[in-house]
Order: sequence, then structure tokens, then C-alpha cells
Amino acid sequence: MEQLIKTCKPLVDTISNCEAWDASLASCMLELIRAARKMSQIPLDLGNNSGFWMHVKHIFNCRFHTMNTDHHVLTLYLHPMCRKLATSQVANGRNFEFMVLVALLIAQQWRWDEAEAKSLVQDLKEYHRCTGVFAGAQADALKWWEQLPVTTQQCPLKTMAVVHAADVERYFSRLGDTQSVKRCNLTVETFKGLNHAAGKSVHRKHAHMHTQTKPGIDASLAEDLTKNFTWVPPLTTQSEPEDDYLAGPEAVTDEELSSAFDALDHEKQDTSVLATNSYLGTQVDPELELDGNKVLEGQVYTWKELEVVDKGSLLMGFAEDILVLNKAGDGNWDIQALLSSEGVAF
Repeated sequence: MEQLIKTCKPLVDTISNCEAWDASLASCMLELIRAARKMSQIPLDLGNNSGFWMHVKHIFNCRFHTMNTDHHVLTLYLHPMCRKLATSQVANGRNFEFMVLVALLIAQQWRWDEAEAKSLVQDLKEYHRCTGVFAGAQADALKWWEQLPVTTQQCPLKTMAVVHAADVERYFSRLGDTQSVKRCNLTVETFKGLNHAAGKSVHRKHAHMHTQTKPGIDASLAEDLTKNFTWVPPLTTQSEPEDDYLAGPEAVTDEELSSAFDALDHEKQDTSVLATNSYLGTQVDPELELDGNKVLEGQVYTWKELEVVDKGSLLMGFAEDILVLNKAGDGNWDIQALLSSEGVAF
């Protein structure tokens, strides 16, 4: 139990921190990475189950990648304090070109034209180098983006900045009618169909007698259960005669009780051994494949850059020059063609 509590505490702390009213996708990702660092530092004390710990590490590594989506990585990158953390040069980290590709995919879904896409690429270059209006950083990402001395028309990247969670909630609360265009995408025909479906009485299918098509119970089934069903209480021994229907628990001897409890103890031990063995070696779920992307081993995000973020150190920018993309026409431009024209290779 102590090992279980010690293992779960980083996750509980992460959930608590992410429930804040000002949480955003970027802050949630940051808390998740912090939880991974804490779990990587948990010692295996004397008496702990090593098989259980190996299983926990394997499951955490796999579940982390289900949450570490492309959009979540981009939101982490757009946190001004996490530019280097999101593009850390570790074994399986994401690079700047990846951020550009994800941003362009979003821009294409939003039907931005070619000029806006080109401007987005230039903004990403300056943002990555911490130059121009993107110089400096602060822990409050929302405040930092709002204080930039440029508009969203001048700086398309500002449109992609992750908004405050409370702003999202207020936005939806102002939408008003549940059937407004912004609130849902249901058409008038769909609403008509739902109205007709709601007016039809549907026979409920569950086990209560009053919902059956025929009243009463199954008499033949009840009679069969009365004749043939016998309840065997726990720890019942086979010593009493089969025709002694009045024999109760007081008929069980101390020796029989002791033997029954011993059998239970052996069964528990066998179950524990099987469970421990299932945690070890290749007996872990074969469908959970990591392909070397082990976050707890620091192969996805580097703890050194996370420490820089936690300390609030000022970012100094990147020394290398990064090439990015271009496009071609009225929202129908091709991403790969833009990448090639700007010299971005993946």
C-alpha cells in the first residue's frame, strides 16, 4: 500500500494543479512532464515490489504518449518559457520543423491564404530565436501574449496562442441559445428528427417485471430454481452427511476450519506469485509498445530544460538558423511544397 501511494502521489498532485481555473493545455502538458520527472526519481526501497514498479513505468510511458499529441506539443511550444523544452534535442524529442508543420496543418484547416501562412512561418522563426517582439518570456503565458505590441493581423502566430481556460468558459457561456450556430452544428432537419424520436414511446428493455410484455414471472424457471439450486456458504466442509439438511456452522470442527483457512492462504499466495510474474519480463501487455520513446528515462523531454522553466530563467534564444516554409494560393496551398520552397526538410 505504501508503494502504491508513493507511486500515485505525483499523478494526484498533477490532477490537483491542472484543476486550477487558469489552467491551459500548455500548463497541463507542463504539469504532466513534471509528474514524469517526479516518477523517474521515485526510489525502489527495500521490500518494494520491483515487478510492480516496472509495470507502472511501462504503463506510464505508454499512457504519456496518448496525451502527448501533436497539438499538445505545439501548445507547450507556444508557452514562452517552454520553447526549448518542447524542442529539446533528446533521443526522441520534437524539433522546430515539426512545430512548423503542425502550425501549418492548423492554418490549412482554418483556410488561411498563402500570405498569412508565409507570415506565420516568419513569426515562428522569430519566436523560436526569441527575437523581435518575441524576445523575453514570463511564466504567465496568457499575459505575455496579450502584452505583445502587435495585433493578430500583423502577427498570425498570436492567433494560435493558447487562450486562458476561463476565457474559453466565458466564451461558451455567452453563446446563449443551445440551438445557436456557434453552440452546435445540428441542422434544422436533424432537430426535426430528434423531435419525432422524442415523441415515440420506447419499450424499456431491462429486468424489472413491470417492463415485460407479459405480466408475472417465469413459473417454470422459478420451480426449477426451487428444486435444483443449492447455496454453498463459504468454508463449508464436505464432512456432514448429504441428507443432514439441519447441519449448520456449529457442526464444523476446529480442524476443518483451520484446514479451510490454510487452503485460502495458499490460494492467495499462488495468486500473488502469478500477478508478480505477469509484471516481469515480456509478460507485460504486448500491445503496449514504446519503440524507445521512454519519457521517464528522459528520452522525450529533458529534465535540464524543465529545471530552467521551473526556475524562471530568461531564454537567450537559439544560435542556429532555422529554415521554414512557403505556400501557394488562396487556402489551397500544399504544405509539402511550401516546406520544400523554404528549405525545410523532415
